[in-house]
Amino acid sequence: MAGSKKVDPSSDAELAERLRQRDEDSFLYLYDLHRSTVFRFLMHMTGSVITAEELTQEVFVVILDAMCAGSAGQFDPQKGTWEGYLLGIARNLARAERRRAHRVVSLDNILESPEWNQQLEDFCTQAGHVWDVSAFLAARSELRALYRTILELPGRYREAVVLCSLQEKSYRDAAIILQCSEGTVASRMNRAKAILAAKLRRTASSKLNTSTVLPRKEGTDVRTALETNRK
Repeated sequence: MAGSKKVDPSSDAELAERLRQRDEDSFLYLYDLHRSTVFRFLMHMTGSVITAEELTQEVFVVILDAMCAGSAGQFDPQKGTWEGYLLGIARNLARAERRRAHRVVSLDNILESPEWNQQLEDFCTQAGHVWDVSAFLAARSELRALYRTILELPGRYREAVVLCSLQEKSYRDAAIILQCSEGTVASRMNRAKAILAAKLRRTASSKLNTSTVLPRKEGTDVRTALETNRK
């Protein structure tokens, strides 16, 4: 990691202890390790690259504030991982943002982002055959319809789909993040798939199966701000 000392804590508990000691390099390690996961989660939850970038910084500001106070926030290594804890903070911020915004989600910035293009390329590669231009554009249109439908799901179902399908978390890990049972996660996934299938049938004759779910503009962020302050 450019700009910071080599930090390689042996456990989440050790990393938490280093943060309590106000070790800035450990914060940067945490940021570099989990920023992308947090950003992707927020992008899928909000439908906006810009909002996801802003909320990602807010997640790590929470940790930075706790570190400056000599603590690791409410993180408990006996109850979960740093990744899960950060996604839990992100989940709460995404919910608050959705309640505050009350607006129709625009997918324009997501559908032109490198993240989206990579996901589309991965989907076409996994399909196992050569795609001509017309087939590629059709797949893009169908994936767009599926993605918009995911964003229209009620929050508790969208969270389950984003974590388990888009970010490939196990039901166990998702249950810890969502603070519910594995059975509840499974139930929400089944309900979400049923809703997606019904909506897609009504909106178009999509060839996509509902089990086929989508597997940064850089500005001044928390990492850059902290490193600048250290100079």
